Amino acid sequence: MMAMGIILTAMKALLLLLLVLLAAPLIAEDDAEAVEVAPPPPDHHALRLAEIRALPLEGEKLELMTGEGPTFALYLANSSSRHRGAVVLLHDHHHHLIDAPLEGLRLGLSQHGWDTLAVQLPRRKVDEERLDWLERSKDHINAALGYLEGRDSGSVALIGHGSGALLAVDWLFNTSRDRVLGLVAISMDGSADPEPRLDAPRQMGQVNVPVLDVYAMHDRPIVRHTAERRAREAQRTRRNDNDDERVRYRDIAPGYSPRRGDRVHYRQLQIPGVDHTYQPNEALLLRAVRGWLQRHAKPQ
Repeated sequence: MMAMGIILTAMKALLLLLLVLLAAPLIAEDDAEAVEVAPPPPDHHALRLAEIRALPLEGEKLELMTGEGPTFALYLANSSSRHRGAVVLLHDHHHHLIDAPLEGLRLGLSQHGWDTLAVQLPRRKVDEERLDWLERSKDHINAALGYLEGRDSGSVALIGHGSGALLAVDWLFNTSRDRVLGLVAISMDGSADPEPRLDAPRQMGQVNVPVLDVYAMHDRPIVRHTAERRAREAQRTRRNDNDDERVRYRDIAPGYSPRRGDRVHYRQLQIPGVDHTYQPNEALLLRAVRGWLQRHAKPQ
């Protein structure tokens, strides 16, 4: 009898173990369903860029090679009878290369003597410092200039909007710039910053090209409120009349005189009745930029 009891007990234990083993996959499946991770949110930046690539846009769609790999760009050749040079268009960090106001400039300047090249800049990552974004983005200007040199586009002006303007100033201040004859800084933040590379107004006064500082009447508060500082800091640097910069201005500016030298180097202009994207009248921005480029960003 004792032996029989031992056998029955062993069979019960074996049966219980078998039931546990059979139930284990079901329990694991239930647990997996309980901890299933939700899919990541859609990448709106990538989706927007894919939409732009598929649009029937004027100009040639390009892939420029940078240190981070290929980047999308749009090249549009001058369609007028007179060729003046080329412009590189640099958008704000949270925009895309055809967003206002740069698309209006891309199309409009190509009708008035300028080859235009709009470049898609890197997306600024979450929590990424502005200085790190500048480092990642500067090679996009190098790639653009290399492409334009291959097209024999002649002298170049940089046009930046928002942080694209900050990038252009930083690049000009820290890079050889023989072929770049002018800078148009549109709606740029002029705040003071302990990091010199992020204090664009101070750097603007020391770049050896003429600068047009444009902002909108209804621009972002930080842009409007720092307009006076941008003008003050950009004009703080004074050069002797016989230095290289003054000689350069004498060559490119009609009617140059020492008294006019500072105005040639830097001019600030407010566009009336428009917002940060220069709506509802982008034509005013185009007219101002086109006139300034024609006068101050001429090939030597």
